[in-house]
Amino acid sequence: MSGKGYTITMAVLTVILLSLYVLRAVLGSYYRNWLAACVQGCDPEAYEAIAQKKLAGLLVPPFNLHYMRLNLNMMLEKEKETDQEFDFLLAMSTGKAMRREVVRKAYYYYVKRRDGKRCRLLLDELLTFAQGEEAKECELLYDIYILKKSSHIRELMEGIEELPPAQRAVNEYLISLQYENQSKTDLAREYEELSRHHIKEVVERE
Repeated sequence: MSGKGYTITMAVLTVILLSLYVLRAVLGSYYRNWLAACVQGCDPEAYEAIAQKKLAGLLVPPFNLHYMRLNLNMMLEKEKETDQEFDFLLAMSTGKAMRREVVRKAYYYYVKRRDGKRCRLLLDELLTFAQGEEAKECELLYDIYILKKSSHIRELMEGIEELPPAQRAVNEYLISLQYENQSKTDLAREYEELSRHHIKEVVERE
């Protein structure tokens, strides 16, 4: 093959490869957006119909497929299916950022379910990378939800009236849980109502 013929051949191959790359990127984005729409619409049947397509399996990374399915199951409050997706994602070999995202999401999910066994393992891993306020918050939630302590009432009450409504609502709810841990039903109910009031205030401002 002459030098000119070789140059033309390489140019054609380059164009073909670039076209395939662009096509793959466009189709991959199309399938991801399609799947995301199913999650937003809380439509598990449509999600699975798309996820099972061969092209979806080829173009959408497994992490994305399972992470979106996880979010859908959480929205639908399907505990068994959510557990399965968390187990899959936590066992998957991923980049550091993805791993940390899943660990954080799993911890906050299981602490609210008061799953002490799972939370202990997740908290141990969280504390290897969480710092400052994040680490403090994770340990505080473990104390209140899992260990059922009530030793954080005073610190959560401090300056509560000056907090933005969203943060105030969070503190009030955590105070309510601690009074519940103490079997002080009236105080627990009082702070739960205060929390709801400030959540409503935040929503109405949106």
